Formats: sequence, C-alpha cells, structure tokens
Amino acid sequence: MATVICTLLVLSYDATRAWMLRQVLLLSLQESARVGVTLNLQPTAMQSQFDRTASAWWGSEARQQHYYKRFSSRYGFDAWRLWQLSPSDHDFAQHEDKTLTRRSTTGYKHISVRHQLVQHINNKGRHTQQSIFAANTLHAQLIFWYEPSLAFSRALVRLLWPTDPNPYLQQGKTQGLVPIRLHISLPMQSHPIQWPLSQHSAIQRVSNAAIGSLAWHPELPRSFMTGEHQNTPPTPGKETGAETHPSTPSSPEPTIDEPTLTPSVPEESGDLLSEEKACEGAACCY
Repeated sequence: MATVICTLLVLSYDATRAWMLRQVLLLSLQESARVGVTLNLQPTAMQSQFDRTASAWWGSEARQQHYYKRFSSRYGFDAWRLWQLSPSDHDFAQHEDKTLTRRSTTGYKHISVRHQLVQHINNKGRHTQQSIFAANTLHAQLIFWYEPSLAFSRALVRLLWPTDPNPYLQQGKTQGLVPIRLHISLPMQSHPIQWPLSQHSAIQRVSNAAIGSLAWHPELPRSFMTGEHQNTPPTPGKETGAETHPSTPSSPEPTIDEPTLTPSVPEESGDLLSEEKACEGAACCY
C-alpha cells in the first residue's frame, strides 16, 4: 500500500507541475506569435520573446539558460521547438509577391498581406494547396519537453508511451520525457518572409511532406471566403416572415483598382461565396 500511495503522490506532483508549466508556455507562445505576425515572422525575435516570457517559470533568464544547457547536454537536443506549419515553403512558392521580394533588402521571398480579396479572386484558376488567406495565417505548434522529477516516472513514461512516427517526438519519449504540445493560429499583420532556418534552430518551418508526421496536424480553418466550417449567419426575414430581396445590395459594391480583374462565376458546390457576399467582409482582408 505504501508503494502504491507513494507512486500516486509522485505522479500527482509531476502532473501538477506539468499543468502549471503549460500555463506559462501558453502565454509565452501567444507573445511569441504576436511578435511574429507583426515583425514578418523573424525567428530571432520570436525566440527571444518566447524565452523572455517563459523565464518566469525559472525566476530569471540566467537560471533559464542554465536549465537549457543542462537539458541539452543530458539529452542531446533542445528543451523546446516551435514548428511553423503555415506559411510553409510551398506557400511561399505559390503565393510569392515578386515585387516585394525585389524591393526588399533581405532577398528572401515575401507574401503580401495587402488586397487579399483581389489576390484570392485572381488565383481562382490556379491549383494552390492553400488560399492566400490561409497562407497569410501563422499556424504554429510548440513542443516543450517536461522532465519528470524522478527516474521512476521517466521509466514509467518509457514503458507506457507508444511509439511515435515523428523522430523528434520519439527521441524525447525514449528518454522518458513528456511533450507539452500547444498550438496557435493568428492572422499576419505584416508581410511573411521566408527566413532561412538552420536545422539546429529552435523555430522550424515544416514542409508539406513532413506535416503529417507531427503528432498534431491542424485542419487549417477556412476564411470568410469559404462556406465550409463556418457558422452561416441567419438570413434576414426568414424567421420574421419579412420579404427580402437578396439580389439587391443595400450598399454600393466597393471598386477594386485592378483592370485585369475578371472574377469567375462561383460553382454550385458552395465552396466559394458569391462576389457580393465576399465583398461584404472585404475590409478585413486589406
């Protein structure tokens, strides 16, 4: 009985500390993502902001860096890693704004956040995996390794945890570590830039072929331009019985200064909304 009680106490202690650490990491991820969406996804700025916010768990940045070094020397990899699922390398290849790339001093590919409605309509005929709205949304997953307090807990994790197809996750689980996984999605407020990332960087941009091997694979949310996974607003007059005229817009449609703009007629499948309904929310895409 004493063995069972002590085991439950140790597991409860580790579970409580892991949950408290998760709350600190959640705030750190939010602050890091906010810096990323406003500073063109600069990896150094995102990593610095994450470490600055997460240092509250250790009390000071010096103790935090000491823990990072001890963790790396003991296990052979970093204590955390942030996977940038979107925009991916494929998104930069499909939605690159070559004008911004030429004008930039960095020389790296850019995706424009301006006039996304115009870009979406002009790209209707192109076979792109994601729309410009999804490409201009930062989807990131954080994996932070929690180290159990006792060797018994780490041995129990190695015994009970199943194998994982992702080599990074499997590498930590074989050491008896528990991954704390968090994800976040924020719309870009600045032009995304395809910064070069080394394989040892704490922030990694995932290729489309490697997304499926991660433990969490998000279903990228649809924008207001798509009809799926959206709560359809109630049509005025259906519940009250009033007569409506949906074909007559209540306000003039906004003009778009694109001489070659030739939007096609949406299909009957309902995947794309009509141009009238799409323009109602065009202000959030500029």
